Amino acid sequence: MVVIKGKGYASALLKEGMQILERDAKKNSKNYLDYIFCEINKFCNGIPPSAYIINNLGFKLLDIAYTQPPLSIEKNASDDLHLAVWSRNKTCIATDDIKLFIKIFFTKAFNIPHSTKDYYIDLLYERLKDTDFVKLLSIINE
Repeated sequence: MVVIKGKGYASALLKEGMQILERDAKKNSKNYLDYIFCEINKFCNGIPPSAYIINNLGFKLLDIAYTQPPLSIEKNASDDLHLAVWSRNKTCIATDDIKLFIKIFFTKAFNIPHSTKDYYIDLLYERLKDTDFVKLLSIINE
């Protein structure tokens, strides 16, 4: 196995992926891409290279407590992640847009019973209640 780090491959792949998503958005009658969401690990011992990469591409952390549902029935839920977003608006994101992402992502991405998916969707919706917008925070405080 060959490990190659620090050559810019991850950044180049993410940039290419973002260009593809932007192109697809335009093909589907949208003038531009609205958001790209991603989960990133919380930092324990220093800032990982992946955080610098997505920070440099313009991603921000959502100012909410995020819980990832279990990936399967054999796994546990995780509070060890942040939810990050790339957005044209660099200060906030509409709560309804976050809810739409959570509903689609949790429904499609996890191999768990619907009742479990619904529990975690409701949990995050509860954390988003009483607010119309969620503030975006820097990934790396420089």
